[in-house]
Amino acid sequence: MPFLPIAPVAPVNDLQLREPLPAVVVSSPPTIDGEIGEGEWQESARREGFYDRDTGLPSDERAEFWLCYDGKNIYFAGRVYTDPKKLVAEEYRQNVSLGGNDQMRLSLDLLGQGTGGDEFGINPRGATEIELNGGRAAKTEWVGEFEAQAKRTETGWQFEARIPWQIVSPAPAGLRDARFDVEWFRSNKSNTYSYAYTRDDRTRNPQWAGVNVPKIEGNDQFLLLPYAFVGVREDEKFESQVGLDFKRQLPGGLSLVGTINPDDVNIENDILSLDFSYFERLAGETRPFFQEGQNYFRTGFEAQLFASQRTSNIDTGIKIYGDVDATTRMGALAVTDFGDQVASVFSLSRRWSPQLVTSLAYVRNDQTGRYNEAGQLNSSYTLGDTTYYLLTQFTDDEQQRSGSRISSGVIMDTAKWYADLEYTEVTPNFFPRIGFAPERDFRRVGLFTRYGEQLTIPGVLEWGVGLNLSSSHRFNGAFYRDDVGASADFSLLNGLGFSLGYSAGRFEQFHDRSFSIGATYPYNDPYRLVRAEIAWSRFQDRERRDLELGLQYRVTPFTQLSLSNEFVEFDGDAETQMVLVATHDLGKFEGVSFRLVRRNDDYNWNASYRLSGRRGTEMFLIVGDPNSRTFTNRLAFKIVTPMTLGF
Repeated sequence: MPFLPIAPVAPVNDLQLREPLPAVVVSSPPTIDGEIGEGEWQESARREGFYDRDTGLPSDERAEFWLCYDGKNIYFAGRVYTDPKKLVAEEYRQNVSLGGNDQMRLSLDLLGQGTGGDEFGINPRGATEIELNGGRAAKTEWVGEFEAQAKRTETGWQFEARIPWQIVSPAPAGLRDARFDVEWFRSNKSNTYSYAYTRDDRTRNPQWAGVNVPKIEGNDQFLLLPYAFVGVREDEKFESQVGLDFKRQLPGGLSLVGTINPDDVNIENDILSLDFSYFERLAGETRPFFQEGQNYFRTGFEAQLFASQRTSNIDTGIKIYGDVDATTRMGALAVTDFGDQVASVFSLSRRWSPQLVTSLAYVRNDQTGRYNEAGQLNSSYTLGDTTYYLLTQFTDDEQQRSGSRISSGVIMDTAKWYADLEYTEVTPNFFPRIGFAPERDFRRVGLFTRYGEQLTIPGVLEWGVGLNLSSSHRFNGAFYRDDVGASADFSLLNGLGFSLGYSAGRFEQFHDRSFSIGATYPYNDPYRLVRAEIAWSRFQDRERRDLELGLQYRVTPFTQLSLSNEFVEFDGDAETQMVLVATHDLGKFEGVSFRLVRRNDDYNWNASYRLSGRRGTEMFLIVGDPNSRTFTNRLAFKIVTPMTLGF
């Protein structure tokens, strides 16, 4: 396949960019009761007018918002004019996912350079969601919380919120121009609208001009999360463990997080599906220490120099991460399994201009007989809708010697079109030992493109089609693999989601093909839906059939069921996997859950009680082992008690 250049595209003129919003300091803070009284927010800056986040088309319904602050809090309010009978507001708790709920979200980037941002969401019942820059673990004392009150009205819904400065990603005190945006999810359209249509480019978010960021009190304290658990198994074997997580805000906007003897035993691991792959797959990371600040540790994309799942057992770990200044982000991490392994990671990125970004990373594994070093240097330059990139990675391993991986390409991303043309070469000895790079020894040229539109076909809310092509050869010139794939998906106005996929190709001596069809109804309700997908394939000269069925059902406002069933027949051999999860809220901060996993003829289940999600002591009672292949007769009790230590 020839390497076809794509001409630079001039900056588009259809972006709905907004003038700066003046930062207003209020002398009398508004009362947070969900009732936007006459004149209550008159000191605040007010704006209205929202645009489809994907297409830039103006919303056919109206919404408005207010924003102001004082020395302690940021105040945010909004009013939505819509049919109140069509609102979706299932969640009522704090610090939860609001996916599928009508909501408004405030995005704040105090540094003002588009390098990241915090998001604060509120639904019509006053439930809240926090997504902080870099990713955070779930404990309230670490994430923080904000107060919100909301109510339905005859013309829609409204809310008021108070966001403490302490929970916003830190920025040096003083006068600055921050950036912000407000997003509005409408369940009646299953669509998101934003105050500024920027095509997800944070550098284009409007300014919150003249914010006088106060000095945040309490940043000189250590936040401690000591835990202890005791348990007994069916053989009367007693088990116990104590450990500690700690965190401190450092000068200059950095965070320090550490762990000593972390509790990984009682964390439910992700479960891989039964999908076919020629290569290794990794389940997602669920351990809190690695989730904390995870977005600051970028060590690759398709190939990662560091995959935390490789460090399955750690005795202690420490990390420092954050925004060094308005244009520079960094992360440094070290974990150890005493007497066996020390893994360390360093990541740094800098935005030299709105167009140019560079990043580097270094990863090291100290282990007898398995010493490994890996590094990367990446760069991207954006001109209008087109981004040019160069990704380089290098490894040096005690057993595999030295290797490299280089990718260069160009991405064109418009409101309807997305295209990525890329050349990649990976040497035979490229081996990030504690990373994830399942393929090596190839040169590849590939193209992926997708086109999508909204409301252009009767009865269809959104549709899209995609095409991918690639051709690969080994370094010695031998054939490796060719792939071609096509996909189509449709979201109908009646709530039915529909997808088709086809792929064909040759992998070494095998000629493979696959066709799949899937449906979800209703696709816009994550609490109550049914989904199904069936695939007919041929891999390694053997026939394969896949069937996956899923169900989400909210039995009561406090009880949620989730069921996933996979059935595979591969060359006459059958394999099944079922995952059933049930949760029931006993209160705002109290609940029980149950998970059953069946893999062929093996069953495992575990049940738990939790008192969590609030400030103060949390408690957990766990029956079974959540990560065993079969059921383990085990009872464990865990307690977490947050503390603050000042110097």
